[in-house]
Amino acid sequence: MLGNLRISSKLLVMVGLSVLGIVAVAGVGLSALRDNLLEDRKAKLQDVVLLARQAIEVDYQTSKKAGLSDAEALERGKVLLRARLGDRYRVSRCAQGHRNIE
Repeated sequence: MLGNLRISSKLLVMVGLSVLGIVAVAGVGLSALRDNLLEDRKAKLQDVVLLARQAIEVDYQTSKKAGLSDAEALERGKVLLRARLGDRYRVSRCAQGHRNIE
């Protein structure tokens, strides 16, 4: 099939196929890297949420033992979350009542 083509045409086909292969391998590699980065980010966020929840539970129990009302304990919890998370995350609630962290 390629016997009828000139050498320059054969070389051009080989180079073109090589470039196409490199681009395909790079695309697959970048896709895998993106998936890994997203999974790492998800795991990190779950750890942050777990630590924040544990800190709030401990603070709530301490507040109740100190005789504070629920509203005061809630305010202390908000202050604690802001101090720990800063402005990196925003906590909101969806229609079903679940907390969303963005």
